[in-house]
Amino acid sequence: MSWVELDTVAITETIMFLKPKLELLAIAVLLTVATTILIRRNRLSSGWAHKVAFGLGLCLAVPTALSILIAGCSLIYMDKPHVFVSPDRKHVADLTYEAGFLGRDSTVVSIRSSNNMHSEEAYLYFGPSSWEDTTIRWLDNKSLEIGYYPDSGGRRQECNNAAAGVHIYCKLLIPRQP
Repeated sequence: MSWVELDTVAITETIMFLKPKLELLAIAVLLTVATTILIRRNRLSSGWAHKVAFGLGLCLAVPTALSILIAGCSLIYMDKPHVFVSPDRKHVADLTYEAGFLGRDSTVVSIRSSNNMHSEEAYLYFGPSSWEDTTIRWLDNKSLEIGYYPDSGGRRQECNNAAAGVHIYCKLLIPRQP
């Protein structure tokens, strides 16, 4: 295993984690620039064109503030996915958990090649969960076992048989007793 292999996985993992946040930040920057230009429009005369530009700038102020707030919160509060690299280091399984409001959590396991950012979803669950409720274990270079607890509430829970050239073994775990 060379440093180049380690760096490739680390770089693509960082890009995968930051990409949606950077897109949201770019939208916030563009809205800020547009709002500033429209509000501080000094070249227009004091007639109707100035009033329209100022009004449009004020209308953009609310979405600008909201996008900056959402971008800031997503940069602060989103956990980095847990990464599981195959024994031959050619595939990566990413476990992502996002806590939602009132049990609207989501858990996603996606598989990708270690030098590629495109991934395929292997497991999806939209319901109350945590990091510990899904287990991932590489059986060999092309086989992955995903363990999960069954949902009794009828919420969406899917485990695919294959993703990104990797065979998936879906394993129902025995529910814990309260």
